[in-house]
Amino acid sequence: MNEINILYSIKENFYKLVLGFYNQYVSNKTSMNLQIYKRNLALYNKINICNNFKELKSCLKDISNEISILREHYSKKVEEYNNFVDKKSAEAKNVFSEIKCIAGIAQSLTDVYSEIKIEISKVSKKQNIPVIIQGNQEDKTSANDVDFNNETIYKLDQLNKKILSLKEKNIGFDYNSKDAIQIRREINSLSTVREKIIYDTFGYDGVNYLRNIESLELRYASASDVRNSKPYSISHNDYISKLDELIHIIADLKFYGINSKYISVDANSTVSEKFNVYKDTYTKYMSMYMNLVGSLYQNNNPIIYSGNDYMITSSDLMSYLSIYNITGGYQDFKLHHKTGKIGNEAISKEMYSEGVDNIEKFIKSFKEKSSELINSKGGNIIIRDVSPNKYNLKNELDDKITNLYRMVMEKSKGGSQSM
Repeated sequence: MNEINILYSIKENFYKLVLGFYNQYVSNKTSMNLQIYKRNLALYNKINICNNFKELKSCLKDISNEISILREHYSKKVEEYNNFVDKKSAEAKNVFSEIKCIAGIAQSLTDVYSEIKIEISKVSKKQNIPVIIQGNQEDKTSANDVDFNNETIYKLDQLNKKILSLKEKNIGFDYNSKDAIQIRREINSLSTVREKIIYDTFGYDGVNYLRNIESLELRYASASDVRNSKPYSISHNDYISKLDELIHIIADLKFYGINSKYISVDANSTVSEKFNVYKDTYTKYMSMYMNLVGSLYQNNNPIIYSGNDYMITSSDLMSYLSIYNITGGYQDFKLHHKTGKIGNEAISKEMYSEGVDNIEKFIKSFKEKSSELINSKGGNIIIRDVSPNKYNLKNELDDKITNLYRMVMEKSKGGSQSM
């Protein structure tokens, strides 16, 4: 990957982190969550205007300095707390709350710093891909600083290789065949063992990180190096019309699932047969949508709406489409969410209408931004198959796994670094 693509990737991933911090604050409005969100938003705004690695590395230096200041502050507060005779006093509790807040902010910045450093390393010709060097047990094997003689890393590496191999193998079988069922059972069994190792090492943070690896494994196993469509030119009006059409098709598929009007099956089809058709249909339209968006914006997750204190990306829009139906009305919504709730929150007709209005506002903004961008490019755009190939996905997966192994080594050394 070249420098420009890495910059796009860093900005996109950092935005997702900031959005996650914002959502965390909205759901739990503590001072710590607010500070984490504000600090990271300020950093994102600085990094978002970086045009090259020189500017980005200057931002990294600022982050590193800020982390150092926070660590010094943390140490002083811990010392202050330890001097309290009565740890249950109001003053001691306040200091302890400050310690938690400082630690939370510092950890969030450390995570961002680490992620950006990993992304920058992709420019190097020598990728940090974990490889076991065959030989006697005295051999030190490494992906840079990863020691595969570490017992936990060794077990995880064997599991990772086996699970990925099985997932690739499973793609070639019919979903309901005996071979496919047996492979899925084996994958589930191995995945359970892997998850236990991760949980015992890192707790729930590790399990959340593992979910990202699992998602990449599935994408890699399903990916092809063969492009599915030839490039074609599309006019401004046709692009906007196609974008709107695909969003509404995907909305129907996401909300109604196998009961979507776009699922064409025989009346006597089983649920499994419907599900297989659904997967193929959903993959087809999502691929068309990703190619449309990726070809215009040079990435698949552009910011499509900006409010006073939040931003909405294309991915955010896709998430909302699985919660609210933009056709069919409130009665369909209630039939789908039989409890009348989303999570633990009861959704009234007014709240539902507000949710749908927001989605329509986001779609309108998306089309307006797309219209402006196409016009700035001359009124036509070339649509290409921009789906990641197996090589790129493997590099991304290897980076995630290598980072996991490094975290295991930190734990083995008694470090407190989290996911």
